[in-house]
This record gives sequence, C-alpha cells and structure tokens, in this order.
Amino acid sequence: MYSSIVCDFFNNLGLKVVLILFKTLMAKFEIYKVRIGEFRFRLKAGNGLDIFASECYAAKLCSTNGIESIRKLQLMIQEMNA
Repeated sequence: MYSSIVCDFFNNLGLKVVLILFKTLMAKFEIYKVRIGEFRFRLKAGNGLDIFASECYAAKLCSTNGIESIRKLQLMIQEMNA
C-alpha cells in the first residue's frame, strides 16, 4: 500500500506531468537530514531546483521506502499509458 503523501502528490500534480518528470534522466532523488533523527527526500531537477520534497520520516529507511513507492507507481503509470 502506498502512503497517502505519495498518492496526494500524484493526484495534485497529475499523472502525465509526473510521467514526464521521471522520464528525464537528469532528475534524481536525494535523501537528507532535517532534524536529529528525521529524514526527508526530494526530487531534484537536472538544474538543481527542487521538484518536490516529502514529509519527515523518523528513519532513513522510511525515506528510501517512500522513493521506491514512487518509482513503483511511476512504472505502473507507464504500463497504463502503454
């Protein structure tokens, strides 16, 4: 099951736009620490600008799982549009 934050992100941005973002090889995910024990992840464009950032997670592994959820969802979108 995908977290509500991931689903909200895709609903707000639109599936076609998200598909275009992930097809660009220049965009990449980055995990970073914001407070003691809290992590977030963001998608950065090739020019260094943030495309979006996640909510805070207590563990780095949770941020990694969030990224993987987005990648899996992106693959599902590609399959639906094929």
